[in-house]
Amino acid sequence: MSDYSLINNLRELTELLARLNVDMIIDSEYIMKYSKGKIPEEMLENLIGKTLDLNDIILTETSSFKYGDRGMVLLSALCEDQCYIKEVNVPYTEQVNKEGSVSTVISTDPLLPGGICQSVYGGLLVTLRDNESDDYKLESHSRRLVRHITVTGDVIHEYEYQEDVQTRLFTTPFKVVL
Repeated sequence: MSDYSLINNLRELTELLARLNVDMIIDSEYIMKYSKGKIPEEMLENLIGKTLDLNDIILTETSSFKYGDRGMVLLSALCEDQCYIKEVNVPYTEQVNKEGSVSTVISTDPLLPGGICQSVYGGLLVTLRDNESDDYKLESHSRRLVRHITVTGDVIHEYEYQEDVQTRLFTTPFKVVL
């Protein structure tokens, strides 16, 4: 992208934001969408990664199951036949197979998991926080981290502080993708 193109895109974005109705902005937990416009798709993919046309995605139910009373917060595919689920304010993650049977495979007690995803480097990434302090207020005893674990729960690495081992990386880690 040339300097001129960058400046022109910035100008157009600034004008668009000036016309944006702030009341229309919804929670940021939804998937990022874009409409095909002046930015070539190849350039967009270089900036944010692989793009998909949501109209090309077709969902087909292959099986179903009923789980828990409090409701699922997260469902993350491990492979074609298994997925991990996380329930509201429960310090463990369970595995569901294709037949719908559920088994506890990872305990995060005393920390509560917020998000989980399969890592491109193998294993899983899990966001964790303590249950003793306010979500957005960090205290000296607060724990907020992302843990890289094997699918059986063994810890590969924890990400909680910067290299100085004092500055926290996270306030409220909730979602994780890698």
